[in-house]
Amino acid sequence: METNTMTVAARGSAGLGANVGEVFRTLAYADGDAMAFRHWRGEGWRDLTWSAFAAEVAEIGAANLAFGLAPGDVVCVLARTRPEWLAADLGAVTCGMVCAGIYPTEPADKVAYVLNDCGARVVFVDDAEQAEKLRAARAKCPQVEAVVVIEPSATPTDDPWFVSLAEWRRAGRELIEARPSVLEAARASAGAASPAILIYTSGTTGPPKGAIVTHGNIVYQLAHAPEVIGLQPGWRRPSFLPLCHVAERLFTYMAMAGGMISCFVDGPNELLAAMPELRPQFMLAVPRVYEKLHAMPWPGSRLSLRISGPRSGWRGGGRSLPRTWLRAGSFRAKRQPPGGGTRTDP
Repeated sequence: METNTMTVAARGSAGLGANVGEVFRTLAYADGDAMAFRHWRGEGWRDLTWSAFAAEVAEIGAANLAFGLAPGDVVCVLARTRPEWLAADLGAVTCGMVCAGIYPTEPADKVAYVLNDCGARVVFVDDAEQAEKLRAARAKCPQVEAVVVIEPSATPTDDPWFVSLAEWRRAGRELIEARPSVLEAARASAGAASPAILIYTSGTTGPPKGAIVTHGNIVYQLAHAPEVIGLQPGWRRPSFLPLCHVAERLFTYMAMAGGMISCFVDGPNELLAAMPELRPQFMLAVPRVYEKLHAMPWPGSRLSLRISGPRSGWRGGGRSLPRTWLRAGSFRAKRQPPGGGTRTDP
């Protein structure tokens, strides 16, 4: 992976750490029994504590090392927005590796392009559809050595190229038991100027390009953005936008640093079904999602949306929104709200 970087934040921020791995360790050990995430699975919520999530991240990171990956190597994630996406991401980044996300809607040829461009050796996918994309693209990306499948039932059993996430994590546990300090050494390998994640452009003006975000960039945001935005510990917020996009990725990091609970749902339709129970205090979405929420019936209560922007009075669905949260952002022509953050009050 050829790099051409300009470091915006050259030093770690006081109280958090010099790299993402140190920040995550601080957050994970602050209160291991506290809820970190929730995941809507159709039949209800599955809660995930900090200690359980930290164990998953550690085992994935150690498994990467056991497989032969080293700091600076690239891992890709091709999956829907879910806690395992974030675990695969942080499992790599906290061990000094680089993680690149791929939109789950991309066809096999575009998936192969990103894999070749970033030089990924390991790819995490979540279901049979994404596994088949990798199988179709296999001849075009010979540097990919393993495909880790999140859903147990989606792991092909006729091809050792595919490995279940459970098996991958088991290899990580074995390495941690044999070499307890292996993760600490890998974590210390990343400096503020080291690449942490790659964000690929949409490719509308040519082939997608990977934009490098360094550890220093992320740590600086985590140290300052939660307070500037006004995030509060314990607030709930839905996570449903693609994590391969820089907005959802970094805001999910910020929510972690700010003590918020990210609640994972699979896309806007699942979000609408989960909203009556979720009742978030903050959300990040595009305008169309807010319009759908405003049009929903809310028996026994009224949803109050405070939309980020310097003006008030935007009208949705023929009705004025109750209140406007005066924060960073701007209205476009015809007073349409931006796709920025929104607080929702029960």
